[in-house]
Amino acid sequence: MRYDYNKIGLAKTEGTTKFDGMGIDDLGNAAIHWIANYGLFVFLTRSLAGHEKMNDADKKTIVAESFQWLLDGMPARERSKADAFTSACMKVWESDSKKADKLSTIKTLEVAFGKKFELPE
Repeated sequence: MRYDYNKIGLAKTEGTTKFDGMGIDDLGNAAIHWIANYGLFVFLTRSLAGHEKMNDADKKTIVAESFQWLLDGMPARERSKADAFTSACMKVWESDSKKADKLSTIKTLEVAFGKKFELPE
C-alpha cells in the first residue's frame, strides 16, 4: 500500500503539488528554475526505465524523443491501459511477496483499472 502523503501536508490536487497549501506559485524564480532543471533530468532519465540493456545510441534516441515531445508542447500520447494493467499485475505476481499480499494487490489493481487479471499457471 502506498504511503498517504496527505498525512504530512503533501498533496497533488488537479495536477498541482502542494505542501501545506503552498505550491510552485509560492516559490521564487531561483527555486522554480532549480525544480524545472531537476524535473527535466528526472523526466529524461525515467524515459530510460526498462531499457538498461540497450546500447548508448538507442538510449540517446529515447531521450531525444522524450525531449522532442516537450518541445512539441507535450501532445497527448496513446497509452494502452491494458498493457499498463497487465505489466503491473505481472510485476506483482512475480515479486517475492506472500501469495495473499500479491492477490490483494492484484485485486486493488483490478478495481482501479476495471479489468480482470488471469493468474498465470
